Amino acid sequence: MTGKRIHMAWFSGHGAGPSGWDDPAMPAGYRWDRPELYVDSAKIMDRAGFDAIVFADTMAIPDTYQGRMDAYLEHAIAMPKLDPAVLTPMIAAETSSIGVVATLTTTFYPPYLLARLTATLDHVTEGRSGWNVVTAFTERAAQNFGMDRLPEHDTRYDIADDYLALCQELWNTWDADAVVMDRAAGRFADPSKVHRMAHRGPYFTAEGTLNVVPSPQHRPYILQAGSSDRGIRFAGEHADLVIATKHTPAQMREFRDRVRARAAECGRNPDDVKVLFIVTPLFAHSEDALRSRRDALLPRDPVAVGLATLSVGFDHDLSAEPLDEPPSAERLGPAAERFRLPDGSMPTLRQAAERQAGWTALPLEGTPEAIATRMEEVVEESGCDGFAIRGRWIPEYVHDVSHGLMAALRARGRVLPPTSGATLRERMAMSVS
Repeated sequence: MTGKRIHMAWFSGHGAGPSGWDDPAMPAGYRWDRPELYVDSAKIMDRAGFDAIVFADTMAIPDTYQGRMDAYLEHAIAMPKLDPAVLTPMIAAETSSIGVVATLTTTFYPPYLLARLTATLDHVTEGRSGWNVVTAFTERAAQNFGMDRLPEHDTRYDIADDYLALCQELWNTWDADAVVMDRAAGRFADPSKVHRMAHRGPYFTAEGTLNVVPSPQHRPYILQAGSSDRGIRFAGEHADLVIATKHTPAQMREFRDRVRARAAECGRNPDDVKVLFIVTPLFAHSEDALRSRRDALLPRDPVAVGLATLSVGFDHDLSAEPLDEPPSAERLGPAAERFRLPDGSMPTLRQAAERQAGWTALPLEGTPEAIATRMEEVVEESGCDGFAIRGRWIPEYVHDVSHGLMAALRARGRVLPPTSGATLRERMAMSVS
């Protein structure tokens, strides 16, 4: 083993929504639409040494599967959502170390509004905020904002490149030492260090000065989760952290190498771009207990839930495809590769749906000690920087991860303890040695 640090995040794949709303393990008094569930869980994660919480988000109720919203409404798939930007300061106020990353889209937020919002969040979290940059992916979201349809996939990333350039110019309108707050002279800021920018890009034109003073990180910690060729290119150019789902250490290494290569091409130090992979550990001391845990994760109708989830993810209605045959690669196009099993074979649509409903990616099952050992092995084999735990907001599961798995990793010197006073960027750059 190398003994390198293992970064750990909590990935809220359902965003701030009703994850586990019908789970009998949810204690009375907790509700998904109230802040206590997220704040109390974050306090446990904070003490355990988690680096960050990442809130996924979307801007529409899907209707891809069967052309209706029914399945999404009945099973609470990808909806409803609370705005993660509202929860971010609430969590930060009750924690001292953990970062909070909110998903915000470049397609619907005006750049000035987002630059101002993220700078404000960085102030109120004392430098522990992050921005998961997304470009949106459903036509329904576009229509919610008065658009006929979204721009094409790669064009959305081209727009996001220009968007981030404009945001950076806005954040840079204040020099780091522009605020002097000289009470004796009655002078708040040095006018010579506050500038007016004029952006002329391929998609955005803007002039002005941000009316928020420089925040602790100067810009939010940038996360990217796209796995397409264009998404990897974007990540290499802009991201501080990349998260992805892969099924084997070999797939993880190949993905991480591509991200790092792109970062190097952009003149960046590849070590500055951390790559974490999404996992859902299952904790148990016996095979019977594991089987029970697997069953508990499955929804009442796993095939319908899996198909509806896959349909919105690939923006393609899978309801008419034969269940017991591999999905049509021709119809799915490039997305077909994401269906493939670790051995390269194409599963039936039923198998793919059941796998999706059960959140399985890299298998991590057993006792906390056994899972910690496997995580160390995967880090060694893949070169990855750590993991993003995707789990329901159930206090029991948060406790198992934080007091079981994180304690095992901490005892091995693999995770960083809480670092009160450090920004998220500073924390992510620290080593355990």
